[in-house]
Amino acid sequence: MKSLHKILSLHCKKINKTIVQIRSSSDEELIHDFRVQFKKIRAIIRLTGNLKTPSPLKNLYAAAGKVRELQLLKNQLQKIQPVDGLSQFYNFINQQIYSSLECLKNIAVNDYKKDLEMLVANADDYLTVRQVKKFTHKKTEDLKKIFQLPRKTDKSIHDARKIIKDLVYSFHTLEETGVDGFYLSPAEKEFLLTISTELGIFQDWCTIISHLSLTKLRSIPTDEKLILKKIREGFLKAKQEARSIILPQLNEKRFSFVKTGG
Repeated sequence: MKSLHKILSLHCKKINKTIVQIRSSSDEELIHDFRVQFKKIRAIIRLTGNLKTPSPLKNLYAAAGKVRELQLLKNQLQKIQPVDGLSQFYNFINQQIYSSLECLKNIAVNDYKKDLEMLVANADDYLTVRQVKKFTHKKTEDLKKIFQLPRKTDKSIHDARKIIKDLVYSFHTLEETGVDGFYLSPAEKEFLLTISTELGIFQDWCTIISHLSLTKLRSIPTDEKLILKKIREGFLKAKQEARSIILPQLNEKRFSFVKTGG
């Protein structure tokens, strides 16, 4: 069994090391690692109920998100359309990625070590059952509200994904800390991970499509606009297919195993 203090300290050391590497690198995997580490720390913060995510870290996460969105769009386009057919648009995307990366690196230059050390210093040694009950109850109630919506919008599905990701990361922490009364079977863990992945695929399509809106294509030549319009239609179809897989699973019965513990 590990103390919460030690777990948080380990995550903070890892993320600080990654931030230092980001200052001089454009590696996509590095940005992905930073975002995952941030989500793990944020889940612990929300789990405790009495810690706050440092604002500078949130700003860095937002900047990393912009880079990730543009890289996601470019990677998806390259799977189906060579650069020759969309040279102007690829140039536009590359410029956007470069600008976003420079912004990210400039923000990463700041010193985050003190903020992270302060976060760890304010953390309790161990989680209490009461803290976990309060967290889990809030998350399940928030999910219930989404499940009960007569019509689920892209935003409500995205909100459900954020809650489920919080639960996934939090249950990892709970397993490490060994808080009594909290257990997920292998099948339950598998379900949470699977639905989380499926929700992630849906959200990726939403993000990609948002960057292909007509307002963002004004400066692109007409011939490239026509190609992008056709590509966008294919992406919309893929998004709807992802949505049809997700919706039947977003109901209270499927998530009844997420208990409030104790």
